[in-house]
Amino acid sequence: METFAERERIDRARHLERCAVCRNKLRCDRDHRLYAVKNARTREFIHVLVNGESLESKLGWPREEILYSMLVENGATKAPPMSEDTKDRLRIAAAERKLKKSLRADTPARPEEGGEKGEPMASKKAKKTRAKKPQAAKPRAKNGADKFLPDRFVRAHGGKDHTFERTDGGWRLDGGEPVPLRRAMAELMGEANAKATSFVRYFRADKVRKPEADA
Repeated sequence: METFAERERIDRARHLERCAVCRNKLRCDRDHRLYAVKNARTREFIHVLVNGESLESKLGWPREEILYSMLVENGATKAPPMSEDTKDRLRIAAAERKLKKSLRADTPARPEEGGEKGEPMASKKAKKTRAKKPQAAKPRAKNGADKFLPDRFVRAHGGKDHTFERTDGGWRLDGGEPVPLRRAMAELMGEANAKATSFVRYFRADKVRKPEADA
């Protein structure tokens, strides 16, 4: 049983034997038209080059035996060959474009206003992205719930005077470590009472006074 490849090889051989165009490697010139034609009676498939005359007269087949004809190539639609002068102009234009491109690649970037002449843009961008110097911590702003209190005062509790002093890290109670004001209150009156008591009520003006050293 013959394979598809074998069948294709046989068909190609038959076509080459019958088709003068393919056998002689003829080309479609500007005044020619190339047709693919199949015979309805013999099933013969060939190519035909026509130059002005009709396809039927070129084939020599009866009209009713032409199963189909298909225009493969029309030489009249081809552009005329390019002249040597046009080819030279195109080569010169391509060389000029290549030269301009290489000059742009070698030209340093234009310096920005205030920068040194010829300084690459990449170095300027690198300067902008350098890490900033660490800045000193700003004093704690009085914008919390305890902003109404002075920075240093005395509050009596349990028969004793206790000194409160505002710092960047919180409040110092009697010279201790800085803690949140709510924590300082808890040390005096207990955690539960501190949570249930507001700053305004606990540090009313009549209960807060200046330290004797500031008086």
